[in-house]
Amino acid sequence: MTHPSTFLLATLISNTALATAGLSTLLATALLAIGWRSRWVRQRPMTRYLLLSIYAHLVLMAFGSSISLFPAPAYRHGRPVTVELLEIDPESLGGLEQPSRHLLDSALGDAPTFLVADTSQSLPSPHGEAVPDSQPESSPVAVESAPPRAEAHTNPPSGDENLNRAEASTLGAVEPPPVPIHSDNRDLEPDDLAVELLTRHETADRRAEGGPEPSDSLEALWQEARQLAELPQRSADQLIELIQQVETHRIENQSAETIAARPNLQRMETVSAEVSSELDQRSEVRFRAADGEPVPELYRGRFEPWRSELLVRNGGSQETELAVQRALQWLVQQQRADGRWNAAEHGAGSEHRVLGQDRGRAGVDADTGVTGLALLALMGNGHTHFEGPYRIHVQRGLEFLLRSQASNGNLSGGAGTYAAMYCHGIAMLALAEACALTGDQRLRPALDRAQRFTIAAQSPVDGGWRYRPGDLEGDTSQFGWQLLALKSAEVAGVAMPLESRHRARRFLDRVSGGRYGGLASYRAGMPVSRAMTAEALVCRYFLDQPLSPPALQEIGQFLMQEPPGSGPVNLYYWYYASLGLYLAEHPAWQLWNECLVEQLLDLQVSSGPDAGSWPTHTVWGGYGGRIYTTSMAVLCLEVYYRYPRVGRPARIEEARQATGLLSR
Repeated sequence: MTHPSTFLLATLISNTALATAGLSTLLATALLAIGWRSRWVRQRPMTRYLLLSIYAHLVLMAFGSSISLFPAPAYRHGRPVTVELLEIDPESLGGLEQPSRHLLDSALGDAPTFLVADTSQSLPSPHGEAVPDSQPESSPVAVESAPPRAEAHTNPPSGDENLNRAEASTLGAVEPPPVPIHSDNRDLEPDDLAVELLTRHETADRRAEGGPEPSDSLEALWQEARQLAELPQRSADQLIELIQQVETHRIENQSAETIAARPNLQRMETVSAEVSSELDQRSEVRFRAADGEPVPELYRGRFEPWRSELLVRNGGSQETELAVQRALQWLVQQQRADGRWNAAEHGAGSEHRVLGQDRGRAGVDADTGVTGLALLALMGNGHTHFEGPYRIHVQRGLEFLLRSQASNGNLSGGAGTYAAMYCHGIAMLALAEACALTGDQRLRPALDRAQRFTIAAQSPVDGGWRYRPGDLEGDTSQFGWQLLALKSAEVAGVAMPLESRHRARRFLDRVSGGRYGGLASYRAGMPVSRAMTAEALVCRYFLDQPLSPPALQEIGQFLMQEPPGSGPVNLYYWYYASLGLYLAEHPAWQLWNECLVEQLLDLQVSSGPDAGSWPTHTVWGGYGGRIYTTSMAVLCLEVYYRYPRVGRPARIEEARQATGLLSR
C-alpha cells in the first residue's frame, strides 16, 4: 500500500499548479521561521505583524494561482483532421444492404468515387456526444462526395439565369435517388391499404369453389369498403370505424355460431394481421436523400403523399396551396446570385415606432434573417437542397448562411442590435431543418457552432434570450425563435443540454399569467399579450409541457378576442397563434383558420411584379420588408402539414389496437 506522504508528493508533482503553490508555501514558511527568531524582529513587535501579513498574502497568492475563477469553455478546437482518399470500385459494393447500396449507385454512376475517411477521433461535445472537428473558416464545408456528379448539377434549371453560374458550389448538390416505399401498393395512401386488403380477400373468397357466400351483414361491410375506396381522402378515423363495425359483426356471429360466418371470420383475421403490419410501417414511408435514414417524424408531413392528405383533413384547400405555390415562385425570383435574400431591397428597415419605440431601422441589414425565413418557407413545402424544383435555390441560400457565420457560431451577419439575435435564431433554425430533413452531415459543423452560440447567449438568471448574448433578462419574442432552433437542432442530432432545457421551462413559468397560467407576457411582470400568449403556447408544445384544459380554454378565449380580420394585420401574431391552436387541436382552431384563410388570400398580391407576395403594411412589415411578410404568410398557410399534431400518433395507435381486436 502506498504511504500517504508518497501519494501526496506524487499528486503535487503531477499537478504543476499545486506543486508551485506547495513549494511557495514551504519557502515562505521557512523564511518566516528564520525571521521570527531573529533578534531584530523580536525587538520590534509591529514588524512581527507585518511579517505575518506578508506571509498570509504570499500563501493566498500561491494557492490562488492554482484556482480557476472562470472555468474554461466546455468545448475546444480539435486536432487537425487527417484525410485519406480511398478509390473504391462500385462493383465491390455489391454486398451492401438497401437502401445504402441504392444511394451509392445513384451517386456513383460510372465514374470512380473518392470517399473521405476521417482517421482522427472525434472530440466529445459538452453534451456527451461526438462533435466533428472544426472546419477552416475559408471552407465552411470541407467534404464533397463524388465530385464528378456534383459538377453536373451546379447549373440552375431553366428560369434561374439570374443565379451566378460561375460561383463555386460548396455543398455540391447531387441528384436524389428515388424514394423507397415499404408497401407494394404504391398508388394507395396508407389508409387505403385496409380497404384494398378487404376487397382483395372478398374477391378471393367469392371465387373459391364451394365457398360460402358472405352473410348480409358482411355484404354491407364490403359495400362500405368499396365506397370508402372511391373517396379522395381517407383517414385513420374511418379505418377505426370500419374495423369496429367488423368486430361488432364478429361478436354477433360468434353467438349465433352460423356456418357462413366462420370462413368470413377467418378472412377478417387474415386482413387484421396484414393491416396491422402495414400500420407498423406507416411512419417509415420516406427516407432522407443524403443518408437513407427515415425522415424524422416531426417533418414527415411536408412530403407527399402525407402533405395532400393533411392539407384537406386539417383545414387547408387547393386555394391555400395555390397561394403557397405562387408565393414560393415569387420568393425564388427575388434571390440574389450569392444566395441571399436582400432585406433592404424589399423595404426592410422602415421605422414606424411600433409600440412607441424607435428601433433604429431594425431589419435593414437582416439578410441572414430573411434568408432563413425564405428557406423555412421552401422547406416547409418539401423543398430541400437535394430534391424539389427549387433545390438549387435552397442550396444557394444555405451556402450564404454558411459563409455568413462568424467563428464563434453567430449567424446574425451584419444585423444591428435589435435584429441580430432574431437573425441568428432564424438562420440556425433553417440550417437545423435542412440537416434534419436530408441527413446532410456537411451542415453539422456550422450547426454545432450555432448551437453553442445560442446556449452561451441564454440568460443564466431567467433562462430567456434578449438582444445581446448574456443579457440577464429575456423576452418571450426572442425566446420562441431560439427555442425552436434548439429543438430542430436536437432533431438533427445536436442534443439540447439538460440545463438549458430547465432554464427554458423556468422562463416560461416566469412570463406566464392569467387565472390558469395559460397566458403570457413579453417580459416577466408585464401585462399579458395575445402574440406572446400564442408564442408561449407553441414553446410549451416543443418543450413537452402540456397545459390543463382550463388553461387551454383560457388561451382560446383570449386569442379569439382578436382573430385575423378583427384588428391590425400582424403576421407574427397570426403565425404563432395558427401554429399553437393547430398543434394543440384546440376547439377554436376551425374558426380561427377560417378567418386566417380569408384574410391571407385576400391580402396576397394578384398582379404586377410583386404577384404572389404579401404587402408590408403590417405591424412588423416595415422592419422585415416584403421577404419577411411573404415568408411569414407562407408559414401560416403551411401549418396544416409543417408539424404533426399532438393527437396524430394517438390516432394511429388507436387504429393499431383496433386491428388487434380481430385477432383475438
